[in-house]
Amino acid sequence: MNILLVDDERYVLDDLLELLDWEQMGFQQVFTACNQTEAQEIFRQHSVQILVSDIEMPLGDGFELWHWVREHYPKTACIFLTCHADFSYAQKALKLEAMEYLLKPVQQEELELAVKKAVMRMGENSRVEVLRNTEALWNIHRPVIQERFWKDLLQRREPLAAEQILPIMSHYNVTLPVEQRFCPVLIKTGKRTDLSGAMEIRIKETIQAMIAKQDYDSSFFFLKDHLLLGLIAVNLKEADGEWLQDLTRCLEAFQAFCTTQYVLQTHCYIGAVVALPLLPGQVKNLEQYAKNMFSAKTIIHVGNDSWKQNAVVIGETVIKEAVSLIRQGHMAEAKRVIGSELGALADELGLNYHTLALFRQDFLQAIYRLLDGKGYIAHQLFQNETSLFLSEHALDSFEVMMEWLEHVIDITGDAISSVAHAPDIVSRVRMYIQTHLNEDLSRESIAACVYLNPDYLDRIFKENTSMTVMKYLGNERIALAQMFLVKTDMPIRDVAISCGYNSLTNFSVAFRKITGETPSNWRKQYRQSGWIKRP
Repeated sequence: MNILLVDDERYVLDDLLELLDWEQMGFQQVFTACNQTEAQEIFRQHSVQILVSDIEMPLGDGFELWHWVREHYPKTACIFLTCHADFSYAQKALKLEAMEYLLKPVQQEELELAVKKAVMRMGENSRVEVLRNTEALWNIHRPVIQERFWKDLLQRREPLAAEQILPIMSHYNVTLPVEQRFCPVLIKTGKRTDLSGAMEIRIKETIQAMIAKQDYDSSFFFLKDHLLLGLIAVNLKEADGEWLQDLTRCLEAFQAFCTTQYVLQTHCYIGAVVALPLLPGQVKNLEQYAKNMFSAKTIIHVGNDSWKQNAVVIGETVIKEAVSLIRQGHMAEAKRVIGSELGALADELGLNYHTLALFRQDFLQAIYRLLDGKGYIAHQLFQNETSLFLSEHALDSFEVMMEWLEHVIDITGDAISSVAHAPDIVSRVRMYIQTHLNEDLSRESIAACVYLNPDYLDRIFKENTSMTVMKYLGNERIALAQMFLVKTDMPIRDVAISCGYNSLTNFSVAFRKITGETPSNWRKQYRQSGWIKRP
């Protein structure tokens, strides 16, 4: 038994060849063709029992090819492939008595099943049987086709009249009363979570199952940026306060499930119940709210677009009060002040993206001024992985913004507390120098280890040790060099390098300045005794 695969795109043919183990399925030869002419030539030269053909091709489409095959080789079975979920194609395929009608990209299981059916039923010309198979396959693809219908409808920029929607429904073979009312629900999973395709499917199946338990007809599908849109059919008798409460409880259960099972935080935005022609505008309103507004609530009833007129301003007073509390060491109270102010505004009116972005910038500037006054190079304090991650995602949601604020308060408070205990800073600097003596150290690099301004570090270091940081570094390097000279046979050049000097001359000058001897004389004088005179 032989099979012929026809598609005008070479990579599709290559994929089809790799998709199934044709030899194991009993095919002696698998032919390929890129157009109708090539396919007809193969039929003339070889025996072909099954034809798998794309519909839309140049130089004659798949229907024309199949019409020719039926006329000249009537015992051949045909399977059609197409990228278009157009019911008219399926109807035409039925009329031409094709065995199967598959949507591209075709799945391995679907193609294997279709080919097996063609093999088993080849030669059967029962139109009723073919119609039954094709209708069943159409039903299998119905959810995908409905999703394409909704996306097509929602992408329309201009509002549609009822009579304009009917041709779109006819194109996708979707039957809906034009006066049907829908409640759009937008579910935002947030940018922090890298959702895989499998996870998206599980999330969609979860909400669909929960909504179905409420006996609601619905359709859910993902938009861009991890936004899951649900369109719930609502009868006029149901569109009341009790129905909305039931929907809210269902969404609360969904959020709790996502939190416990998927470790995923979600926000749900409920739109107004509108007729089909008004649905695109209502969905667009939900998308704009989800993108531009922040709320302390996780289920938000958006309704109309009155939220666009809310011009909430976060005053400077709350930032000044929080900074004052941080300066005094009251971090918990500073968090409470910030959280109460932002939480109240977000809970009552919602905060737009621009307002929150300005507040974040003002707050960070105030923190930098506070740290600068304490001698810190502020931005160096926030270069760790957690700080960078939270800073990048602070404007993803209200919850992440609050997490970032508390993180900044904690780091700032710890830094100020460290400055108040200068001996601790001096101890950390000494430890850093001891473990990096062989490196190219500078005032700036040493100060960076405690995130302080070099001048400020010198001042507190000298107050506690009676010497500058660089003098302490020089003394420790020479002490290490003395040990190498007395205890090892290392060449003096290697000793210099091991103690952080990039040239023998610099090392010799520094050594003589502190000990009064050259490195070689020191080694001769003190090696036998093993005595090391610390500077």
